[in-house]
Amino acid sequence: MGRFPHIIDRGKPGVIGVLRDGRRFVNEADGYHQYVDAMIRATPEGEEVASWLICDHRYQRRMPFGMSRPFPLPPLPVSAQRLPAARPHSGGAVRRLRHRPDPTAPHRR
Repeated sequence: MGRFPHIIDRGKPGVIGVLRDGRRFVNEADGYHQYVDAMIRATPEGEEVASWLICDHRYQRRMPFGMSRPFPLPPLPVSAQRLPAARPHSGGAVRRLRHRPDPTAPHRR
């Protein structure tokens, strides 16, 4: 399985970035370049430069995190549940569109 970069999730409240030793090393809400610079500086010489984003179960149930989605899925907003029924149309506009000449067709003389 490939790796999934959680670049977008990094700045969300409830997510922390840690190094291999489990130590937090940066304010995750900082920009991407500041995050990477702090990660490089905090990694001991000779070790692989890597970090992990972690969150708790409560966060993961509320927010999407990479490829993981919240569960149970949030209900539809009230406005989406009460959409008005589509009104029947007379068809006049559709008939007018059908008889319009095709602008890409070669001109006839």
